[in-house]
Amino acid sequence: MLPIPEDAKEVRPAHAAVMEACRELKDLMIDPREFLQFSWTAFVSIKVILRFDLHKEFLVGETPMYKELATLSGLTPRNVPRLVRHAIVNHNFFQELSPGVVTHSALTALLVKDESLRA
Repeated sequence: MLPIPEDAKEVRPAHAAVMEACRELKDLMIDPREFLQFSWTAFVSIKVILRFDLHKEFLVGETPMYKELATLSGLTPRNVPRLVRHAIVNHNFFQELSPGVVTHSALTALLVKDESLRA
């Protein structure tokens, strides 16, 4: 991700919209066979997040640091940012509001609220 200056707040929504549009375009362009062939690891981060209940370690609206998530989950401080960022980029799991600060996305908020989705 390009570094966006702190004082350029008006750029952030446009940047997020472009990133989302690119992800959607990629999803539309890729053939299912290609997806299985080249993206077989795409869901590893989600499996780990669900296995270690990272999505349940903080309430919707809270903004923990990666270090806090590592402590709460038992995962290493080195792996938590990797897993969460992978899930953000590939699946819209969580959001990183600023470097090192995480919050729920609409998707993870729904997972927290609706246990039937985790079954």
